[in-house]
Amino acid sequence: MNLVIIGNGFDLHFGLKTGIKDFQNVLAKLDSDSVFESSLQWWSGYEEDLGNMDFEDLETNEIIPPDYMSDHESDRDSGIAAMDERMSQLMNTRQEALAQMANQANVQLEKKSNRYAFDSDCAIVSFNYTSTLEVLFQYDSHINGILHIHGFAEDDDPSALLFGYSEPNRDILRKFSRIGLATGDEALDSQSRREYDEARKHGDEDVPDYYITQQEERILAFYKKNQKKLELKSLDKYLSDKVGQIDEIIVVGHSLGIVDRPYFNFIDNKLNQPMWTIFSFHKQLGDSDIAQLPFKNRVRWFTEMDLVIHQM
Repeated sequence: MNLVIIGNGFDLHFGLKTGIKDFQNVLAKLDSDSVFESSLQWWSGYEEDLGNMDFEDLETNEIIPPDYMSDHESDRDSGIAAMDERMSQLMNTRQEALAQMANQANVQLEKKSNRYAFDSDCAIVSFNYTSTLEVLFQYDSHINGILHIHGFAEDDDPSALLFGYSEPNRDILRKFSRIGLATGDEALDSQSRREYDEARKHGDEDVPDYYITQQEERILAFYKKNQKKLELKSLDKYLSDKVGQIDEIIVVGHSLGIVDRPYFNFIDNKLNQPMWTIFSFHKQLGDSDIAQLPFKNRVRWFTEMDLVIHQM
């Protein structure tokens, strides 16, 4: 038995509009002022770049200073409620854009007449939200046991589609930590508290404004929600009854980028270090990419997906 891992290059191979530009085109129609803009071309780099979000424009345009001259508390805390709403809107828009992109691609699939097959029976882990396997390959997700590890648009739950960076940017966390917010990085938060206390002793630091800090806290929470939640437990459960049966791992259209690399390391260890065959959509992995793979000495690369995908 083979384990087939499906990435976005698989959908691109069939002409589906599931690239970064396609996602951003959908996103722009939903929210023209989105913080998710990027010039990067491939999903792995784009997702990782979310960890470097620039909040300067958002803070300039969205943070509402409190009115201390007013007799009404709502003139001071209204900015907190507004920021709550804006951050929820941004996150919901992100998820809705992913769902719409996948659903539009699924409409494309229904218009295709060709049907395809892999060489043999296999287990499949798909990183895509689309129904390419179900439509073009006529797989039943439940009967054939496909694991849509990052969610499935057909389930009609945009919030369940996983997406995001791997590790937060410590410079961004440091910015929030310096105004007294708990970032989850204990060493960083502790250092910031010491630096703040020392500055206050010398009169070099103002007390952060409560209402502004509360709005910044909402921005920090939004930033942290953009970190990808890894589904390693789901992957472990899926693979548990296949250990000893899988001889080779076939990767079709996935770049094995840093964001999803924990999955591949887990698979390699779980399946006792089998051979890996990679069919890349746009390029072979470079030397620097190869060097970071723990199974680098057990990999074969091809750039022609038709070698593994056969028309029926």
